[in-house]
Amino acid sequence: LFPLSLSLSLSSPFLLSPLPPLLLSSLLPLSSFSPFPPPQALLQAVNNASGREDIIEPAVCALRHITSRHPSADMAQNTVRQVGGIPVISAFLHQQCRWPLLKGLVGLIRNLALCPENHFHLRQQAVIPKLWNILTRAYTNSSKRGVPGGPQGLIDGVYMDEVVEVSVGALHLLARSPENRHTMRKLNTVKLFVQLLYSSNENVTRVAAGVLCELAQDIEGAALIEQENASAPLRELLNSRNEAVAAYSAAVLFCLSEEANHPHPSTISHLPHPNMPMDPQAAFLGAEDGMSHGPMISHISHNYFSAPGSNSNTGYNTPHHPVAQSGYNTPHGALGYSHPSTGIQ
Repeated sequence: LFPLSLSLSLSSPFLLSPLPPLLLSSLLPLSSFSPFPPPQALLQAVNNASGREDIIEPAVCALRHITSRHPSADMAQNTVRQVGGIPVISAFLHQQCRWPLLKGLVGLIRNLALCPENHFHLRQQAVIPKLWNILTRAYTNSSKRGVPGGPQGLIDGVYMDEVVEVSVGALHLLARSPENRHTMRKLNTVKLFVQLLYSSNENVTRVAAGVLCELAQDIEGAALIEQENASAPLRELLNSRNEAVAAYSAAVLFCLSEEANHPHPSTISHLPHPNMPMDPQAAFLGAEDGMSHGPMISHISHNYFSAPGSNSNTGYNTPHHPVAQSGYNTPHGALGYSHPSTGIQ
């Protein structure tokens, strides 16, 4: 009865008081009594909230929950699209929203991007430019303090490095579509992605290397990455203790090497698509709730993972094993990094 009452209360046009996020979180596990928690009801709650973030935020968090790491996640990702939820969600990706809601919205967008059928609809709603604006704002605010004397990079109770991480993670998934990669190149995203390789936050480094791995599959993207002198940090990251960081770095370097030796798109097209499902739910719950990111590249070309410690094509030392699922905790701190050539923090 709990899922039914939750659905009815959320979809009611007479909803006057919001359900607290903790109550939503406690009710969601009870949804196992129902075959599928209805995203339609949660979207209806967002529609009926008249812009009230205290209602919209818990509904968005619930949607984020059921679209990832949930038995019906795949169905929920499709249902949101089928009932017209993508325009509703993307409409809130603007600067007037507070950071807690933006953080939840970006996480939900990232989950929806796990479904390839959603990419066209997300692109129609200009989600990539909106994500890029949120990312650049969070990056700029990462050195600021929300209150005098408060922690660096903490605004409205949200750490900006977490927003940076999940925004880049969402763009990483969207970059699996060639049309989306074209949009990202037009937005001049590569420069910031390369700068994020220098982050002291391992999770930020991982998602930055991941999105560069996707962008490098096109000859135009590989050329832009080379122009930003990304080879130096990528070589250093080959020795990272984080296997996903090392694997993504090797993949980008391989693409750059192929582009330099054989400047034709067909030389890059054989690269396997990395499958790096970062745990999107944990990315927003915070370390205190048990963040556990699971980046994984399921199959890497034997050209740069065949021989232990070396690569005949690139000349770089690379890991010689596939990346296994692993978990990392995100530190609650500001982004501490600078680009060595510019000194920009």
